[in-house]
Amino acid sequence: MSKKRTLDEYRQVKTYGYETVQQPMIRSKYIQDEPDLIQDLISKGKTTAVLSIDLKGVSKIADHYIYEVHLIDNSIEKTIPIFAIDVTQALAKLEPFLNIGIPTATLKWMLGNERNVNQQ
Repeated sequence: MSKKRTLDEYRQVKTYGYETVQQPMIRSKYIQDEPDLIQDLISKGKTTAVLSIDLKGVSKIADHYIYEVHLIDNSIEKTIPIFAIDVTQALAKLEPFLNIGIPTATLKWMLGNERNVNQQ
């Protein structure tokens, strides 16, 4: 039988030393501010792109999480909350609604409402 770990030992195992990383994985010359990135994507003809996906919380629906997806859709910047089991399901739920001009408020209601989770 193994001995119980203290809370500090558990944190040390879980972080696995990532706090000691000094340099970012991407060189600073490749990192752009968000408004510049959006303009650059649009100017190169990329009118639809996912900019970020953040896990915001745990839903009261069993095994579901709340993700916040920041994207540009038809050159319009949108931030949509999505209730999903994982990131791949969040993107799968978002995909059918892209490039058809659905307003942000409607998308928020369709994908970010707990009542609509079981209907999809």
